[in-house]
Formats: sequence, structure tokens, C-alpha cells
Amino acid sequence: MYKCDICGSTDTYVKLYKHAYPVKGVPIEVEIECRFCSKCNFQINDDELDNQTILKVFNEYNDKYGIKPKKIINLRKSYSFSQELFAKIIGCKRTQLISYENGYSIPDDKTFIILNMLLNDSSMINNLVLANKNYLSDEEFKIIKEKIGKEPNNIILQAFFDNEEDISDYNGYTEFNINKLEEIISNLTNSAISKMKLFKELFYSDFVKLQKYCCRYNWFRIC
Repeated sequence: MYKCDICGSTDTYVKLYKHAYPVKGVPIEVEIECRFCSKCNFQINDDELDNQTILKVFNEYNDKYGIKPKKIINLRKSYSFSQELFAKIIGCKRTQLISYENGYSIPDDKTFIILNMLLNDSSMINNLVLANKNYLSDEEFKIIKEKIGKEPNNIILQAFFDNEEDISDYNGYTEFNINKLEEIISNLTNSAISKMKLFKELFYSDFVKLQKYCCRYNWFRIC
């Protein structure tokens, strides 16, 4: 039974009501069903109708400015990730992700950017996995390896999984190879060269490799 907070009447009715609701500073106008008091015409809370209103308002917002819940669900399923694992990778709580997927809330700015990034380039999941390594358990990392770590386009993750103990962003996610270093030094020192100049040449050769091979993964926008 519904009761009016103003006059105390329990005689109510439902009618269509057009109203603009602010979402992230943007007014979203929708026509929805609302309950009113028959005596004083005051709007009365109705949990079922209120939930319908929230869904409709957020749906209108997502159509124009946001990301539709179905897109978020399909994105997560494209990696075969559970809600809990995907939430960890994109940096939000599982309850938040569930709310996004059900359309009951709008992703915050950080999550919105991450989701859009993944929708535009699915391989960016590699970067997120590596960035959130410390927040993932060994079991979760094993699942990620099984799901996406060995796919042909995930070269960065392949190198990471093959050398988990030794690699980092300081060595380009590959093991140190003394033979390659000796070969490079040999090619750079056909004539006498100072130690400082050799160090500079090694730095530039490393930078050229970074520019040539890493830009395609969108790690660095240097080319």
C-alpha cells in the first residue's frame, strides 16, 4: 500500500510523466510512469517504477554519450573472463561491473576511458593485465594465460609468461642475451670508440628497436 507523505492519503494513481534527469551534468529527458496522490497530486515513491525510471534514464544516456550494457557484456565475454576477473583487470569492483552490465549505473570517467580503449583496440587488454599484475593472484594469472596469453596477437604477454621472474619494462620484457650484446658491440666498434660513445650508440640502437616494434602495440606514441 502506498501512502502520501504530504496528506496521508492512500488513494494513488499512475500516469505518464515527462521529466529531465541530470546524469553526469547532462539533462536526460524521458517520459516515464510515476505514481501520484489522488488527493493532493504529490508524487509518491514507488520502488518498481523508480527502478524502471533509472534503467530508462541510463539507457537514454548510454545511447547518446555512454556505453551500452550489452557492449560491456560482449567485451568481457570476448576475452572469456568472469565478472570478478574482468573487474580486477579494468580496475573496478565486481559489484560495480555487475551494475554497469545490468544498466543500473554509469561507469565512472576512468572506467569509461578504459572500456572505450578496449572497445577500440581489444589487444590493449595486454597492457592492463601487465599494469595490474600485482593485484592478480597466481591462479588468476594462470587463467589469463590460458584465455589470451598464447594467442598469436598477444606477443607481449607471451614474452611475459615465458619469463615471469626476470623480465620487466626495463628490459623490454625479454631475457638478457649476451650473444646479441656482443654482436651489437662488434658491429659498433669496427674502429676505436670511447666508452661514452659506445653507451650512446647502444642506447640509440635500443631506442630504434623500441620505436620500430613497440608502437604497434600502442605502448608508446613515439612514431
